[in-house]
Amino acid sequence: MVNGEGQIVPPYDSKVMDLANGLTSMTFGPIRPHTTRTEAPRCVDCHLDPKALGLGEGRMAPATGKGRLEAQGAYDSRASGLQIPYPLDAIVDRNGKTLQGTSHTLSRPFNREEIGRILGIGPCLPCHDRYDDPVWQKPGPYKLMPPCVKRLEQAR
Repeated sequence: MVNGEGQIVPPYDSKVMDLANGLTSMTFGPIRPHTTRTEAPRCVDCHLDPKALGLGEGRMAPATGKGRLEAQGAYDSRASGLQIPYPLDAIVDRNGKTLQGTSHTLSRPFNREEIGRILGIGPCLPCHDRYDDPVWQKPGPYKLMPPCVKRLEQAR
């Protein structure tokens, strides 16, 4: 992190941070802030984008037999010889476990409950993409039905 005078601010003066859980990580800044666009993002831009959720670059796909969406990472760290089971750009896993640090004191990744709520409505969005749709009036969880899976595949 750099202050107004262009000086690097400790403890962010390194590319690697020590985390409270004993791990070290690269330092990441928050991604996809809502304040840098004049137009509102589409619902699917966040609810169906693993990178927006902090899970790393890739795509969301129905998990076989689980009735929910799972992130399929674009980068396989283990196949590249790294000893970590998550993509390099993931800052949190699907269960809300923090994997990497951020360079902003007040920022944090989504927790398990937040990720569940964000992804819970995701499969409905290809058909129900307006706030005046009745599905938005009902609290989740929402069931991943075969027509939803088909529409998700077509939406990509």
